[in-house]
Amino acid sequence: MDSISLMRIENQVQELIVNASMSRSSFFQKFFDTRRDIDDECGYPKTIDKEMYRLLWERDPIANRINSVMPKESWQVNPELYETEDADSETEFDKAWAALPQNLRGASWYKKEVGNPIWEALLRVDILSVIGSFGVLLIGIDDGKELSEPIDGIDDQGLPSGTGKRKDAKLLYLRSFDESLVQISEYETDVKNRRYGQPKKYLVTFNDLSSTDVPTGGIGLTMKTAEVHWHRLIHVADNLGSSESFGSPRVKPVYNRVYDLIKLYSGSAEM
Repeated sequence: MDSISLMRIENQVQELIVNASMSRSSFFQKFFDTRRDIDDECGYPKTIDKEMYRLLWERDPIANRINSVMPKESWQVNPELYETEDADSETEFDKAWAALPQNLRGASWYKKEVGNPIWEALLRVDILSVIGSFGVLLIGIDDGKELSEPIDGIDDQGLPSGTGKRKDAKLLYLRSFDESLVQISEYETDVKNRRYGQPKKYLVTFNDLSSTDVPTGGIGLTMKTAEVHWHRLIHVADNLGSSESFGSPRVKPVYNRVYDLIKLYSGSAEM
């Protein structure tokens, strides 16, 4: 099947989905009072974009708690990672795992009682991934390649290829991003690929300027958007439905109720 035929099939499927959604919407509208629009009368937004979810998470304590309570409870106790159950043996994997925190933040900084920065990064992406429909964890590796290039030892389906070893490559950093700072620029379109329909490339915006209007973010670095290959990202999405890449934002089902609380607090303060 050529690419043109595949595109036609995808367009037809998308058209069927849109028609089904419109029919369902029309069906449910029959059960509501057509004389009034509750959303308009109560001031509820018709559509909620990722920037609105991000702003609500930043500024409203209830929304912030909704997003963070489950991740923070889950990561209260860090897991133990080891290769064998023999407490007296230390494998090469165990040694490499123990050295990762020093690689990330420097041996002089890292202390076990302070906390493992790897678990900290996973906690952060766990929280950021539910603000919108997904989040990503960027894995910085000093393999001599650009962020837009694939990693040696991994094929286009995510399986080991060749030796599977990256010569002397080290983990340099871990960066977490929510959906407002990430855009998927390319998807896997090969139906024979095990990653069919999943992202292949992303556009990631570095230096989050959401909390300041200073062009450099206050640290002397200009904002930059870079293309990143999926090999270098861990895509995290919760509350999945029919999509494998996009989940439902955690605040979405209660957005109107949070909005009501904001109006209530504001009304009390104004009175």
